[in-house]
Amino acid sequence: CGSGRFTARLARTGFNVVGADPAPAMAALARRQVGRSARIVRLLPGAPLPFESGQFDGLWVCTVLQHVPDEAIEAVVGELRRVVRPGGLVLLCENTQSGLGRTSNSGHVVFRTADEYAAFFPGVAVTEEFVSEGERHTVLVGYLREV
Repeated sequence: CGSGRFTARLARTGFNVVGADPAPAMAALARRQVGRSARIVRLLPGAPLPFESGQFDGLWVCTVLQHVPDEAIEAVVGELRRVVRPGGLVLLCENTQSGLGRTSNSGHVVFRTADEYAAFFPGVAVTEEFVSEGERHTVLVGYLREV
């Protein structure tokens, strides 16, 4: 959930929202941002998500998967698919910068294609592509099909 900016906005619309982040500082910042309007959970890297299977009607995943290395992406995506109910709404917004190679100069960001992201979540498709602050992003939306 990063700083909690989107978490707070979703909570203000009346959704029951849970934000999650592995970084202690970001989870603390998000808690301050959302107050009591949403629950913030600190994730443990490499551990299963602390939620029941099918617990959520939808997922908002914004610039998260680009920070997951190739060797861990299947496990992370599997956990995301596990916690959203079949037919649940999935919204992804990820950096799909092209022409820069597979990883950023720091090796911290993995540039995947829109097709790769769509393949992770059956039923989800590209709805928009845009450039923000010099970075290309792709928005994918859809209802998760059984895998």
